[in-house]
Amino acid sequence: MPLPDFHVSEPFTLGIELEMQVLIRRAMT
Repeated sequence: MPLPDFHVSEPFTLGIELEMQVLIRRAMT
């Protein structure tokens, strides 16, 4: 995987991880 591609998709992946954490917290509550 090219370095530029990784840097560009990094924020997108972080956003998905944050959304997953929120969904998990809501499911556990």
